[in-house]
Amino acid sequence: MPVSKGRPADRRRKPRPPRPGTTGPTARPTTQPTTKNSLPAASARSAEAAKPTSTRYTPPSPKYRFRPGWHKAVGWALVVLGAAIAVVNDLAFFEIRVMPGGHSELYLLLGIAVAGYGSWWLGLFDRNPLSL
Repeated sequence: MPVSKGRPADRRRKPRPPRPGTTGPTARPTTQPTTKNSLPAASARSAEAAKPTSTRYTPPSPKYRFRPGWHKAVGWALVVLGAAIAVVNDLAFFEIRVMPGGHSELYLLLGIAVAGYGSWWLGLFDRNPLSL
């Protein structure tokens, strides 16, 4: 069994026994306090319990990634650029030479790679929230 860093195994904190007159370890007496220094009323205790106890609270993260609008714009621009590279490369079949070096299958692979990278920006590879 792993041991915590700061405390030896035999000195671990043990659970407290329940207070006398209660039914469980978290139950509180049902009587209303009458003195100034006693516990606050039940409604005040529940309001205090609703407040976070620490200022370092971190809300739970969503189950899927949210893509902002500019990510989608960059993604579509990269997909269109990749498709344009592939199409302009294939124009060499019709004697229209635009790309340096003429027709090359490496331009086709470059176009596919750029369009694939753009699909990541679009969020096509993000986890589907319904599949979780």
